[in-house]
Amino acid sequence: MNESHRKTESMKNVESLPIDNNELRSLLIDYKQKNELLRESEVRFRTVTNVLPVGVFYTDHEGNFLFVNEQWCNVTGFTAEESLGNGWVYALHHDDRARVLREWENAVKNKRAFKSEFRLVHYEGKITWVLCVAVHVVFSDSKEIKESAGYVATITDITERKLMEDELRKSKDTLAHAQRIAQLSSWEWDVENRKLRIPEGIFHMYGFSREESPGNIEEFIACVHEDDRNFVKDSFYTTLHEGKALDIEYRIILPDETERVIRSYAEIICNDEKEPQNIIIANLDITENVFIEEELHKLHRAVEYGPASVMITNTNGQIEYVNQRFTQLTGYKYDEVIGKNPSILKSGSTPPELYKHLWKTVSSGEEWRGELCNKKKNGELYWESTSISPVKNRKGEIVQFIAIKENITDQKALEVERDNNFRNLRRLMDFSTFLNEETQEDVLFKHLSKTLKEVLNPDVIAIFLLDNDNHLLNDVIIDPPGISDKIIKNEVLLDPLLCRVIRTGKELYVADIVKEHACECLAFKFEEGGGYACFPLITGGTTIGILFVIKKETEYWHNEEVRKLLATYVGLAMSALQRIRLMNFAKRTAITDALTGIYNRRFFDEMLKKQLALTKRRNEHLCLLLLDLDHFKSINDTYGHTAGDRVLQEVSKILNNSLRTSDVLARYGGEEFVIIMPEADIAHAREKAESIRKSIETSCFDTIVHGQMLKLTVSIGIASFPEHGAGETLVNVADDALYKAKKNGRNRVEVP
Repeated sequence: MNESHRKTESMKNVESLPIDNNELRSLLIDYKQKNELLRESEVRFRTVTNVLPVGVFYTDHEGNFLFVNEQWCNVTGFTAEESLGNGWVYALHHDDRARVLREWENAVKNKRAFKSEFRLVHYEGKITWVLCVAVHVVFSDSKEIKESAGYVATITDITERKLMEDELRKSKDTLAHAQRIAQLSSWEWDVENRKLRIPEGIFHMYGFSREESPGNIEEFIACVHEDDRNFVKDSFYTTLHEGKALDIEYRIILPDETERVIRSYAEIICNDEKEPQNIIIANLDITENVFIEEELHKLHRAVEYGPASVMITNTNGQIEYVNQRFTQLTGYKYDEVIGKNPSILKSGSTPPELYKHLWKTVSSGEEWRGELCNKKKNGELYWESTSISPVKNRKGEIVQFIAIKENITDQKALEVERDNNFRNLRRLMDFSTFLNEETQEDVLFKHLSKTLKEVLNPDVIAIFLLDNDNHLLNDVIIDPPGISDKIIKNEVLLDPLLCRVIRTGKELYVADIVKEHACECLAFKFEEGGGYACFPLITGGTTIGILFVIKKETEYWHNEEVRKLLATYVGLAMSALQRIRLMNFAKRTAITDALTGIYNRRFFDEMLKKQLALTKRRNEHLCLLLLDLDHFKSINDTYGHTAGDRVLQEVSKILNNSLRTSDVLARYGGEEFVIIMPEADIAHAREKAESIRKSIETSCFDTIVHGQMLKLTVSIGIASFPEHGAGETLVNVADDALYKAKKNGRNRVEVP
């Protein structure tokens, strides 16, 4: 039999006593009534605290636990008896225990509020992150003027929030890593600490080892060519002190005395006081045409969730109580909601079926849990994780409903942001991987267009490239097709320098075609408003075209994230294009003569082997012509090697214009040229050789030396496969025939 029951039975016995003293009887009856109210209040308090989704406990003035609710026991696995006193300490995670006890003892000692985040360990091993908020309270007895102090506290499960913060942090780190991968070469000037932070992966670009790399801006400037040093120093400090953009070219001297030309771009990063904090410097080695990609960073913060809001209603759904957190969150004052129905919070976005299920669940005596999208007093929508439970009286009848609600608006936003980050990261990594493997320019532009359509969902996307030889602007991609003349005016296609973006190399954004000034190049007609972006395509420091993106959506291009995303994709594509062009240039350089532009001796040797094998397989003829310019040495001696080089270039053009498409022309060495003529016999080859000889003999080289009209002749030797052998033998026979032509007076064609 419990204590309260014994007291109640005692009071019944008192009433049955034949006591004449009415005053004593009255006091005893009054004590009985107060004791009954106290017992009911305790039952109600325990009922309310036990349906709360948060742990609740209170302590004495020394911080010893006097009470814990069921949620505390569920989280820790401890019984209420095990938690009382200092027993709760053993539920603390061993890594948090010393810190939490120190904070708790300090709060109790100074009678201050306590707030801390820590981990509780269930006896089965489950770890739960909680936010503990404890308030110091004082109770006084008005008659005896005695005070006793203690703490009332709640613990809220924040494990899901902690996991979300960790997941978002990992997402940001992964995204930042992907952006670093996309960058080719850059370094950072820490203004405050006067240090340079140079990634180890780009030391080789400048020929530095880690030990030799400059540690500050002065050491880097010391690496600059002495003729450019003052210019570079002034430019860097002007950028720092005046905030001007940096775009300069200069020479640096590497440790091995190699000279390279660098183009640097810089952007200042300021702190909250608008003072320069860091300068990000991107460097382009234009000696080898290496483009440096930008590194992109996105910074994200998790929002801390506050205590739960509480609402109590009667069985008719009328609000009887709301706590302070409710009024802070919704914007309603206490008096504005008392007596009202919770439907004042309805946003209209929750299906009616959900409310029917909610009411059916709680009316049957069960708890309902779910997420609701509600509306504040000012009309703003917010999300809540809600738990609604019935409150029953001693007879088991439902007398009230209590709703415990946690604001998860920020969490919902974080989920959307996380999904967007993952989606953008995945798409960016796929795009970067594709570009790293691509070797064809046309496929690169098609993939850029396709990816931007998926990312931006534009109404029109177009790519125009410059034809520098004909001074035209040609469309490479138009989507939807067939509207190139409806995007940009024809006069701009015929004279690209009319385009401001091409002239300046700076992008142009127009978010509202009605309110903002559009460029004069635009031919597209916006029927209902919208805007566009015109982005320069720059590779190797040169503008090669423009990207045109149209959105029939007003203010779309004011979004800074959209602009950064567009710049990122274009930057990656242009970097890949530079790599493709460098690769193609390297291939051409390996097989062509730098002076004349025709094939070199190395290519000739390989091509002769292939042509002979093909000719033998087809049982055909092949002829080899070996040409030598007569008295060429006298031109070099008389007019100089520059004049001689120009003669060789002009002769190369004459030879190129004299050959069939199947013939192969190469510079054999010095003033000697060689021609492979597949499917040609001796007679055909001799006829072609005579034609070449006459063309050179009759040509006037009057532009080589000012005021001089030079005349040239050529001697030609011919050899034929299979008559004169193959490989080196065939070349030797042609060389013998050439020697014969020289010996017989030059300016002639000879066969063996």
